[in-house]
Amino acid sequence: MYNILVPVDLSDYAEAAASVAVKIALHSRGKVTFMHLLATPVDWVSLTVEEEGNFPEVKQEITEAKAMLNRFKELANEAGVQSEHVLEFSQEVKGIVDHASKHGYDLIVMGSHGTSGVIGALLGTKTQHVVRQATAPVLVVKQPIVDFPPKQVVFASSFREEVGEAFAKIASFVHMMGGYIKLLYVNDRENFETTRRSKARMAAFIQQCVHLPCEQHVYNAENPEKGILQFAEDQGADLIALATHGRTGLAGMLKQSLTEQIVNHASLPVLSVHLETGS
Repeated sequence: MYNILVPVDLSDYAEAAASVAVKIALHSRGKVTFMHLLATPVDWVSLTVEEEGNFPEVKQEITEAKAMLNRFKELANEAGVQSEHVLEFSQEVKGIVDHASKHGYDLIVMGSHGTSGVIGALLGTKTQHVVRQATAPVLVVKQPIVDFPPKQVVFASSFREEVGEAFAKIASFVHMMGGYIKLLYVNDRENFETTRRSKARMAAFIQQCVHLPCEQHVYNAENPEKGILQFAEDQGADLIALATHGRTGLAGMLKQSLTEQIVNHASLPVLSVHLETGS
């Protein structure tokens, strides 16, 4: 079973992420877990029932959070998708990473707003933290997507040998969704090479595309970020996929935090797979 974790809050972006996760679960016969982070002024788990009565405002927040989680669960159930929910008493986004690692999720789906990152409990750089640290692939969704799953996926890379395992996980996801992949190498001034050399490296990745079509593309641009975003726009892509080193950004493309910049600036959904956990 394909297990999906969706951190949620009261934002429209969480709604978009939840909707996409449910659609993925339908195609994969998977299960969705909705998770909400709630900060409390005390260690709520350790309180007795009597002690909880000293914090009526917190009890009200918990009631509202549980109602929200139940609403998301009903959304999944109405679509015929198995689901559950988790309320974590923390404001630290590390709670998401730890929970995902402990339970072995196959995918984390997160709603996000432009350059400010994920809203509510996950505001700002919290998105980058999950993208960098999560052991599971992370799919960041910016807006409601009616036509999902994605058909045309751009996988941008340097196509060095080290990204092979991460690519295999991405290819498996795209195959499951019934899509195809456009392999992209961005040629810029700092890392220029001939098209023949770039496509020679891509050839090994084409061989991994046993169950789905893959195309080779070399695109000239000022820098990798602009190249990826412009190519995806030119091609009318549905999703951008990246293999990331975590702190160092996109593998083989040396600009610091490139993956996070793509996540922040792309209007398309972005799927990120950490290289150390590609297999």
